[in-house]
Amino acid sequence: MKNILLSFLLFVCSIISTDTLYAQNKSADIKRIITLTKAEDYVRSFSKIMTQKLQSTFQDQFKNVKNKAQVNTFMTKVQREVSVMFDNILKNDMEDIFGKLFTDSEIKEILAFYESPTGKKLLNITNPLSQQITKLIEKKYTPQLTLTLQNEARKVTQSK
Repeated sequence: MKNILLSFLLFVCSIISTDTLYAQNKSADIKRIITLTKAEDYVRSFSKIMTQKLQSTFQDQFKNVKNKAQVNTFMTKVQREVSVMFDNILKNDMEDIFGKLFTDSEIKEILAFYESPTGKKLLNITNPLSQQITKLIEKKYTPQLTLTLQNEARKVTQSK
């Protein structure tokens, strides 16, 4: 009876340690994907954009406020709060998001891809590719979009 109980306890312990090790491996793989894809850089970039938009929104609201030091303190707080929020996303949520969206085998496949020559090439050209797309939008599409929107805005202001 003692042998059966001891065997059962060893079996349970081995399952628990295997699951823990497996979870640690999955976590390490996800962290590696996040590092390889420079997801942190994109999150930080989005944080800056959001901070600028919020500050711009509040700047209009505070244009008549005489105490500029108070406005500057508020703007600094906006930046700090957004930064804290995105730090929390990076530290607490990114791994969970990946873990929920991808199966364990998909995570292994993604990791294998990004560590392959083609995956490495994709990672290396992502920034230049984004820059080229941004330039294309600015030169080719923004002028027409601006003209179209100005015409539409004119219609709105003329129809009272």
